[in-house]
Amino acid sequence: MYCYGYTLNPDNSLFSVTIYVSIKSIPMEVAVFDTYVKKKDGRYLHFDIIVTKETSFDEVLSYGNTYLQTKKGEGLIVSRKDCRFCHITEIIPRWETQIRQKGYYIHELEGCH
Repeated sequence: MYCYGYTLNPDNSLFSVTIYVSIKSIPMEVAVFDTYVKKKDGRYLHFDIIVTKETSFDEVLSYGNTYLQTKKGEGLIVSRKDCRFCHITEIIPRWETQIRQKGYYIHELEGCH
């Protein structure tokens, strides 16, 4: 949306012009990687790693491993066979702040709590 305004001098000559530009933000698209990591007891941690669509697969694995470090005592790693690209979707506000700050968001699904 573009708007402009102007002010006229008393003699009707143009005094100033102000242009206002409002650019509607374009929704960011993110990539979702479905991840299953087998725990030592045989059960699985199932979580999504959500990143910008430009993020490399090696970075995705690194983010998954950073997350797994928060699972104290497990000593697990995300390997290439554990993590698969699932789909591209529009970002939602719940993910956005963390993705902008850390580069990723983890959506915990099963066995993560």
